Amino acid sequence: MKKLLPGILLIVFGFSFCNGQVFDTLVFKAGTKLAVKIFYIDKQRIYFTAPPGREKESVTKDQLDTVIYAKGFTDPILPDYDSTINQRQKGNLIINFGIGYSPEFDGDVGFGGLFFPIQRNSEYFSCYSITPNVGITADYGLNRKWSFGLAASYQSEIVRDNDYSLLNPNKLTRTNWALRLLKHLSKRNPNIDDYIGLRVGYSYWIDKPILTGENQYSSGVVPPFYFIDKPNAFVPSFQVLYGLRGYISSSMGIHFEIGIGSPYLAEGGLSFRFKTRKGK
Repeated sequence: MKKLLPGILLIVFGFSFCNGQVFDTLVFKAGTKLAVKIFYIDKQRIYFTAPPGREKESVTKDQLDTVIYAKGFTDPILPDYDSTINQRQKGNLIINFGIGYSPEFDGDVGFGGLFFPIQRNSEYFSCYSITPNVGITADYGLNRKWSFGLAASYQSEIVRDNDYSLLNPNKLTRTNWALRLLKHLSKRNPNIDDYIGLRVGYSYWIDKPILTGENQYSSGVVPPFYFIDKPNAFVPSFQVLYGLRGYISSSMGIHFEIGIGSPYLAEGGLSFRFKTRKGK
């Protein structure tokens, strides 16, 4: 009997220990709690067994508010940033309305033959006034990292030919249409989206000589074309850009972009986000 007593006590102690075992606790966003034994966690799901059945189950992280582990510490369930970025970009349509800064057109637009491959008719044009570059873009999220979009912008400038009277201005307008491909970089904050990209398209330049004052009555004095012997031109446009969007709500934010190439050096404005399908 004395020999059996230690064994009986061990069995009773072990049974009591198992029944008094401290489980992990899943706290759902709805407020309910579930005692479980967690055995694996990945980026999107938590896998566990729950008494009394002890069958393997799982739950997505977006259903949970907190996990209280058996060891006593509490872990709030934060959004998985990879998943959040995925959902934010894939299937989302982002519309930007912006106002940008672009240099005066009266510079040597023939330099390099890449960004502005046209030449002026004279070296003596100077800028009189210039409007901001007004633009709109629409970017569609292809997946977590990439989006593809369309872009358009408009800008105008008044230039004067210094070879003639100051009453001989020309109005230049530049309308740009382009495609752009963006790679999204940020993974740490779901409300911040920074990206790099390439914008490729065409600009349609129109040169309209303006007859003012005495020149309205003199057919012999006409302002020269800004471009060589032609009133308009289609010009290829290329731009490498970096952008940053910050969202102040789920559907609205602000953006800022800087670029090398045409049609602007810097642009800022409003961004609007429309979800067209559920990201995976």
